Amino acid sequence: MTVFLDSSIIFYKKQDTAKYKEFEDLIKSDNILIINSLVRLEVLQGINYKDANLHKKFIKLFGDRFEIKEINRDIYEMAIRIDRVLKSKGITLKKGKTKDVAGVIDIINFCTSKYYQCEMAHNDKDFDKLDKCYQDFKASHG
Repeated sequence: MTVFLDSSIIFYKKQDTAKYKEFEDLIKSDNILIINSLVRLEVLQGINYKDANLHKKFIKLFGDRFEIKEINRDIYEMAIRIDRVLKSKGITLKKGKTKDVAGVIDIINFCTSKYYQCEMAHNDKDFDKLDKCYQDFKASHG
């Protein structure tokens, strides 16, 4: 199986949580794991600049274990259509200061997973909203 990992499922430090276990299991699995350059950016910029070892670990992990897929024009066009459907339904992604940027990144990540036809691993309820919107969009647009 091919799985797209959103940055929300990629944990830096060992934790006793189900989501950390899910990330750990995905890394150890035979699944093909993919990310896009936005997920890579989100994860690497989120690592404390003082933690050079962890930064190197993730650069190596991304190089060894993940395929980094291109965000192409078709994905951007799909993201624009999905965003317009969300707005027409009054659905808002994210809250807080970064809501616009974070919401756009979530839409692009979601569309990347759909474009490359893979399952999506995440820890973000906004993807449930996106999936519902996507299903409604597909049903009405064939």
